[in-house]
Amino acid sequence: MTSSIASRLLEGARAVLCAFLCLQLSACSFMFVSGPPDDHRARSRIDCSKGRGWPVTDTVFGGLWVTEAALVGAGAFDREQPAEKRMSPGERAGLAAVFAGLAALQGFSAYYGYRRSSQCREALAQLYA
Repeated sequence: MTSSIASRLLEGARAVLCAFLCLQLSACSFMFVSGPPDDHRARSRIDCSKGRGWPVTDTVFGGLWVTEAALVGAGAFDREQPAEKRMSPGERAGLAAVFAGLAALQGFSAYYGYRRSSQCREALAQLYA
């Protein structure tokens, strides 16, 4: 019984660590994309992010999180586990909700990145027009 509790605690600690690392590695656009400054019309030089690499990265990882949420919610990973190691429906729903939350974070970050890079491109086009 004690080893079962220790095993569950270790699995829980791994899940928390994994969630922490995922949050640190996600939402690239929030961290790395900058739009034009508010006073960009008065400037002769604008420094902002016109590339869309980070929003595309967020889009790809958001899609992966959606896939993970669907697979976990459907119990796809439990089929290969022995009966005593399978997650309960509540555990599956909780993990699927975490993955769905990460997908939403990635989606918002991608939207932010696309919007800010488009604003940058428009500001640069006005500057060089």
